[in-house]
Amino acid sequence: MPAFFLLILGLLASTLAQTPPQTPSLTIAQSCTNITLTGNSFLSATCLTTTNLQAENELDLNLCVGIDYGTLGLTWSVYGKYTVYCGGCALEAKGNPTSHWLTCSCRSIGNPNQAAVTSSLKLDDGMSNRNGTLTCNSWVVQEPGV
Repeated sequence: MPAFFLLILGLLASTLAQTPPQTPSLTIAQSCTNITLTGNSFLSATCLTTTNLQAENELDLNLCVGIDYGTLGLTWSVYGKYTVYCGGCALEAKGNPTSHWLTCSCRSIGNPNQAAVTSSLKLDDGMSNRNGTLTCNSWVVQEPGV
């Protein structure tokens, strides 16, 4: 009986040792500071890692923000390239707790006479900090239980 118990315990320990650790995902408001927008699309921030170190990084928001062609509103889209349609973008921190908003003036390329539309997108809803790195949530394949 003890040998069987040790075998089961050994198999369990082996399985746990092979399971990769889960990287917690936090909103940028929860775990990043010095958040700035450069040149309409580059979001820079200093974000905490899982070991409480600070990592400086930058993300091109064109990789995760696009536009809704019907409303010209900003929306989450993999490789959305919103700056093809939008300019004059600014980053706002507002609310309590603080959330970060991208606001741009967008217009249709196919209809240059159409008036520009001002649109805002809450970045904390579609972005996260994964171990000190800014990521678009649309990139991340969620694992069961995460």
